[in-house]
Amino acid sequence: MSDTPSVTSQPNAIEMRGIVKRFPGVIANNGIELSVARGEIHGLLGENGAGKSTLLKVLTRITHPTEGRAELTGSVGSLLEVGTGFHPELTGDDRVHRYFLAMVEEASRSRAAAETGG
Repeated sequence: MSDTPSVTSQPNAIEMRGIVKRFPGVIANNGIELSVARGEIHGLLGENGAGKSTLLKVLTRITHPTEGRAELTGSVGSLLEVGTGFHPELTGDDRVHRYFLAMVEEASRSRAAAETGG
């Protein structure tokens, strides 16, 4: 008998392959490749104009990529607009921490609902 835990093959929650998003005169995303396993939490960091919001909009199907494919299994939470949930008395770390806790709570509720068939 093996001590190695069995690994079940589950599809990734997010698969983005060859994502390109063009606007007139601008390439917002160029050749983006991203895989995120179920239960993982990621953030996008970059300078203004780097294409972070555009990539999230492609992922959440607010807009479609010019090229490539984005597959989503399950649900994704994202803060797309500057100022969403902004509380001036909180530090940046506090805001990130609160958002992280809200996402974990939502994932727990979704998982519980799936397990109970609700």
